[in-house]
Amino acid sequence: MKKYPLLLLVLLGLITNSYAENKLNRFEFNLGYGWMFPNGFQRLNENDATKASGAYTLSSWYFYSNKIAFGLCIKVQNEEGNWGNMSTDPPIFGAPMWMGTYKRLTYTIAPEVTVTYATSPKGYQRIYGTIAAGINYDNEIDTYSKSYYEYSYVNGKTSLGNNMEVANNKMAFNMFISPLGMRFGRTFGGFFEVGYGFKGLINLGLNYKIK
Repeated sequence: MKKYPLLLLVLLGLITNSYAENKLNRFEFNLGYGWMFPNGFQRLNENDATKASGAYTLSSWYFYSNKIAFGLCIKVQNEEGNWGNMSTDPPIFGAPMWMGTYKRLTYTIAPEVTVTYATSPKGYQRIYGTIAAGINYDNEIDTYSKSYYEYSYVNGKTSLGNNMEVANNKMAFNMFISPLGMRFGRTFGGFFEVGYGFKGLINLGLNYKIK
């Protein structure tokens, strides 16, 4: 019989703790910009980006507790460059030989999990880590170089078809891992994250919190 009061106290403590944490539940919205290898885990060695917009991101987080948040991130990125590295087949004076150029508009959608390491006493600063994994959709147009297009002719016919431009749309897995992020401010604030993946090596921007 003595165990029942103790059990009730434990249950009451869990309920009270859950209620206290639920009072801290809130939404946060992040508008960010990332650069330096924003293709992340999808980056391909046979491509050479010569012009990229960087990663524009919009994230929303729901804080399940004062330590754990679940969210969703959307990224848009524009990129241009060379594709189809043929430098090893064969090399031309050591310089890469490209099959052509590409223009790509990438959309990424990925669920996120954020873990808060520490928060300042008044809540003006927060240090956290984030991991996100989702799907990329590439809207891409590839253009064959004139030299490669002519090189593909065999017996007066090209093996590439009649079009110098071809659509190369595709979907692929991508993710983002940031062991270190920091937020400043109360309702309105700023943030920066250091990591690797579709948000780039450095991602920073503005933050808005709703309690």
